Amino acid sequence: AERQLTPEQITAQEVDRARALRCVELGTCQLLWYRKPDQYKPAKWHWQIGDVCDQIIADARAGISSWWILEAPPRHGKSEHVGRGMGARLMALEPGASVLYCTSTEKRARNVSRAAQQLVERLAPHFPHLERSVPWETTEWVTAGDGGWVGCGAGGSTGGIGAKLVIVDDVTGSARRQRSEAEKGSLWEWLKEDVLSRSENGPVVIMETRRGLDDVIGRIEAEWPGRCKRYTWRFVSDGPEKHTHPKDKRKPGDYLWPEKYGADWHATQPQLRPGERVYETLYKQNPIRTGGEVLLAEWLENRYPGDPRAMRNIADKGTTIAFVDTSSKTEERNDPTGIVIM
Repeated sequence: AERQLTPEQITAQEVDRARALRCVELGTCQLLWYRKPDQYKPAKWHWQIGDVCDQIIADARAGISSWWILEAPPRHGKSEHVGRGMGARLMALEPGASVLYCTSTEKRARNVSRAAQQLVERLAPHFPHLERSVPWETTEWVTAGDGGWVGCGAGGSTGGIGAKLVIVDDVTGSARRQRSEAEKGSLWEWLKEDVLSRSENGPVVIMETRRGLDDVIGRIEAEWPGRCKRYTWRFVSDGPEKHTHPKDKRKPGDYLWPEKYGADWHATQPQLRPGERVYETLYKQNPIRTGGEVLLAEWLENRYPGDPRAMRNIADKGTTIAFVDTSSKTEERNDPTGIVIM
């Protein structure tokens, strides 16, 4: 039984210790509340992504090499939970656990790494294995219990660690990078050779706001179909579907974070209209290209001289002619499937 303390015996340190131990035990959302109790006000969907974070941590502690895809719209708190909270909680629960955090730029890597570091420092008095063993840098630090953190921007050094948890947080990061075939190719090679190779009997988390059919998530799904557990949170719900979180009970048309990004906010964003590429790709996680999705409008036009119906003149009466040019991939650099019936 817990020791009963009188009000005189309760000190600020003892209260903080009790809160820290309890919040680390309960989950990622509770730990983020401990980090900033006056500022952290989770929306309903934050409890869902927090629940997924806790599942990932359980896999890491059990040595399960699971892969996860998490999709959600911009500025909805993904990095707060997956970047700043989940890694720190794993390090508190599991002495010796190391985290590799990768994102779009070095500046962003520093910001998230600094926040995670500050949370670990606050926990250290109550979790001795989190104390400093050597001087810490912002994006690379080692704890007394041989745990560690390495943060890097896209294409940067991954530090040579074996990570118990690999977090890939929106590494595409910009429309410019998505448009560049050279940059997409370089990013993909870096992910395969320098990032995924650091996983050490633990989970890999790919968290993205979608950018295109052949963004990071698109390439992973094409190269390793079915490898990842997947959760998709859309800006506006389409109702339950294959990748919906079980606790996402929204009806079609309901917003993901209505308190902050609801109908009133949406009405001030004329570029976010249904059918527009930015809206469908970034906010609905349904990547499309300008002019269409897998088929573009211009591909359906007659691009050949003459009347294609003239082909009927060389066939027996009543014959149906089918022309099929097949394709098995949907990346932007791949040709589409074309079918013509005459």
